[in-house]
Amino acid sequence: MATGIATALATGVSTSLALYWRWRDRSEAEWHLGSPKSTWVEDSPYGNNEKPHASMQLVNVGDGTAFKIKITGNGTNMVLLNESQRRNGVPISVSQPVPVMRTGDAHALHIYCDPDKWDDATVTISWWHAPTQKKKRFFFWSLHQHHTVRLSELVAAPAKTTG
Repeated sequence: MATGIATALATGVSTSLALYWRWRDRSEAEWHLGSPKSTWVEDSPYGNNEKPHASMQLVNVGDGTAFKIKITGNGTNMVLLNESQRRNGVPISVSQPVPVMRTGDAHALHIYCDPDKWDDATVTISWWHAPTQKKKRFFFWSLHQHHTVRLSELVAAPAKTTG
């Protein structure tokens, strides 16, 4: 009897640890907003010329693929560009949601914001894990991921230069 209980307990603990490790060691997308810079835009086909502009690279640096990626902003107007595809020498604007970004994929992100809202503006990246797991939940965990960062944490507002 004691041997059966010990065997059942050992099997339960072993199975729990294996499932936990599988969940903990899964591949995930991770985002890097690289090479940020901010300027006042003199002439831009993508936004308001009277607002400061921040540009950076959105790169998936994780070890997993992200699906249905959407970039939104609170207090901002954003344009996502695919610089590897050009039309007449100009990068093509990417429509959202972006279907898939594999490890190493990058897009140029241009953010336009009012100067008085720069410190409060936020950028949110949301994505899903693999589509086979898209709608599945495990108790209260969802596989829909979000990452929010303040614009002022990425890059300081540019100083307005007068002519």
